Amino acid sequence: MNTSLASDMTFEVIVGNKKLVSSGLVHLDEPRFEISIHGLVIEIVFISERDSAPKYVGNVVDGRLRMELINHNNSLGEGVFTPIEIGKINDKSLYMTYYVFVPSASENKRSFEFAFYLGDA
Repeated sequence: MNTSLASDMTFEVIVGNKKLVSSGLVHLDEPRFEISIHGLVIEIVFISERDSAPKYVGNVVDGRLRMELINHNNSLGEGVFTPIEIGKINDKSLYMTYYVFVPSASENKRSFEFAFYLGDA
């Protein structure tokens, strides 16, 4: 992420060997949504299953990355802080972290925080 602060200043975030390229927060009342980054479409789907711990599963479906976030229903939040590799952009690895807060699972109310990084900063 390269944001102009003034005409002669720039802002970058580097974590280890990864450069932050985008981050944000989305408020949701739907069990699915999409993020597109440099042509890569990522479908995020929230799934509830009985007797299963929180986990994520990623698959490519119809040319899109489908990330199923299973049992991410905690009002205190849960997610992944260690960047997970989800694809490649311009021969660099694309990583993602996320955290989900669920104030009302019965109404599908969620806050979804995310960050995308490119490797080899």
